[in-house]
Amino acid sequence: MTIAAAASEMRPNGLAERDPTPPKESPMPIRVLISHESTAIPCEKCGYRTLHVAHLVTLEGQCIGRKLVCTLCRENESQEQEVLEKLSAG
Repeated sequence: MTIAAAASEMRPNGLAERDPTPPKESPMPIRVLISHESTAIPCEKCGYRTLHVAHLVTLEGQCIGRKLVCTLCRENESQEQEVLEKLSAG
C-alpha cells in the first residue's frame, strides 16, 4: 500500500483533525490526525490514558509519518504558551 493510499483511507475511518503543528524547521504545513477508534495508553508525563498514535498528514493528504501525542499534555502546553506570550507582551 502506498503512502497516498494509506492517507486516503484515514479520513473515512473516523480520524479527527487536530490543530496544524508544523515543525519549526519544516516549511511544509502538516496536520495531526488522531483516530477516534484508537486505544489511548497511559502518558509517561501526566499519567492519564490520553496518549495516542497520531498520523502526520500534509495538506495534500499525504501521510508523512506518525507521532505519539498526549491530548492532555498538548492542551496544557498550548495554554502555558499562551500565558507566556501574554506575560511577555504586557
